Amino acid sequence: MSLSKLAEAKHLLEQPMTLGNLKRFQVLCQGADEETAAVRELREPLKARLADDEDLFFTALEQGLL
Repeated sequence: MSLSKLAEAKHLLEQPMTLGNLKRFQVLCQGADEETAAVRELREPLKARLADDEDLFFTALEQGLL
């Protein structure tokens, strides 16, 4: 059984931030349906979490994940 995009994105926000989790979050943001739009709204809380890890934040920016 797979999680919905939104449920998976919320779960990722609860996990320690890693580059792999950021890449998965980016994949979840792809699409044009309502659920994907809701996932995209979680980008700001994600960025707030990344503010504490400057190296990961800039790596994510360089790779186009934010």
